Amino acid sequence: MDIYLDRNMRIIKVKLKSLFQKKIILLFLFISGINYISFSQKTLVFDTLGISINIKPYDTILSPFDVIINNNNNSNWNIFEGEGGNITLYDENNSIDQKFFNPKGEWYLNPNDSIELYATLHFSTFSKKGKIKFTNNPGGGSGEEAGKRISFEIPIFYNSADYYGEIHDEGLVEEGGNDIVIYYLDGMVKAHLRNYSNSYDNSYIDLFGKGEKEDSQLNLNSIIFSEGENYEGGDFKLNFNNDILKIDRLPNITLNKKTKMISGLKWMGNMPKSSEIKTTFKK
Repeated sequence: MDIYLDRNMRIIKVKLKSLFQKKIILLFLFISGINYISFSQKTLVFDTLGISINIKPYDTILSPFDVIINNNNNSNWNIFEGEGGNITLYDENNSIDQKFFNPKGEWYLNPNDSIELYATLHFSTFSKKGKIKFTNNPGGGSGEEAGKRISFEIPIFYNSADYYGEIHDEGLVEEGGNDIVIYYLDGMVKAHLRNYSNSYDNSYIDLFGKGEKEDSQLNLNSIIFSEGENYEGGDFKLNFNNDILKIDRLPNITLNKKTKMISGLKWMGNMPKSSEIKTTFKK
């Protein structure tokens, strides 16, 4: 994927390989030649309205994320009452953060120069893709004195954790539920599994071990928190099949991949961050 700005720093163009491939020559190297494929190209255009930004379309972001823009003397992107527009972050479902852009340095000493603005996004999502919307501050005038409101968007990806969950026998005495969040951290896996049932106390389980996102099975150590106690819980085997997860310690239970927490499990609270998951057992 090639990304570049035009001379006016206005248009971001992204070249993508087409899904269609036209086979031109087929030879087998050493045996019968070389396989050569010609790809058609198409261009996606993202108009940033002359504003420079420190993020490209389809970049992957992680919270917290610092966004820096430069208005490049765009007369429609000014600062009013110390605020230079706003930024809104979306995942696949909702808006998950919004911040005002603040100017950097003593911009008011040279108000006719291009102005650098910044904002820091904080977010938590299980989505893998989303978008960022940039909106100017048109000022507080009205009628002919009113400024022009402008905005633009770019698509992004999230370096988010994987989330799986399910509720069974909902509404019945036997109702129960399970969900798990999984973090992949440079060859290390940390996860948090929650289990509840109307017939006994809830269990919260920290899981950890070696593994990669591409693995179809993970063997993880565990620390179990239940009924006011915590203890080493032995190995858990996690088996993945597309968007379905089966855990050997949850017989006949299938967890499905989700982009947001199951509403019926929200009463259990938010999932912990990776730094909050324990990997050492202490009595």
